[in-house]
Amino acid sequence: KDNRLAGWEAYLQCPMPTGKTEDWRTTIVDTLDLSELTAVEPIAKATKEIALELLTSAKANLGDLAGVYVEDYATGSKSHTVDKALTDKGVVFAPLKVALEQHSDVLKGLITTERAGLKDKFTLMNQALWTDGLYLRVPKNTTIDLPFVFMVNLPVKAKEAAAKAEGSKDSEAEKFGQAVFPKVILVAEENSKVNFVTMIGSQESAQAEGQITLANAAIELHL
Repeated sequence: KDNRLAGWEAYLQCPMPTGKTEDWRTTIVDTLDLSELTAVEPIAKATKEIALELLTSAKANLGDLAGVYVEDYATGSKSHTVDKALTDKGVVFAPLKVALEQHSDVLKGLITTERAGLKDKFTLMNQALWTDGLYLRVPKNTTIDLPFVFMVNLPVKAKEAAAKAEGSKDSEAEKFGQAVFPKVILVAEENSKVNFVTMIGSQESAQAEGQITLANAAIELHL
């Protein structure tokens, strides 16, 4: 809570980035109206298998996987699988909220407000508003050749639902947008090797036409 509040206070005081900043030189954010966005609720429903075209394609290209975690905001469900042989070796591959309960002593030192170079507005936004994400830890002297995959499927909100929620006309409902804030914390200890793939995708939908969806993902590497 303290970390979220500190991030929120800093976010309110931090200006929007512009193309004059090197990190944002090729990204146009001038037309992004943050007031049109609503943060999605965390996913509570867990399922064994999520059949997504993007995930199926990834499996076909990547082959066997060490672990997969999917947050599907379009259906409001999530799926988590990991090779038990790896967890027996001390590898941690878990949803971030679960990891915070099981590994709070370690993560407390990793989720911190004092991080050099991480003070732009969108990073602070993620610090304050992240909903879930992934914690991956590979012990020292451990080599994992098969890749881990973390996927976020963006939400789609029907215009009718947006209009009802906003009490507005269709033209205004089209502006209704959503935002997701996944956070990944990856720790690779001494003399370890790991392959990690992250994907953010969305499925085409006529209902989502004209709407904005913001995916503000933070991936923090501790090597």
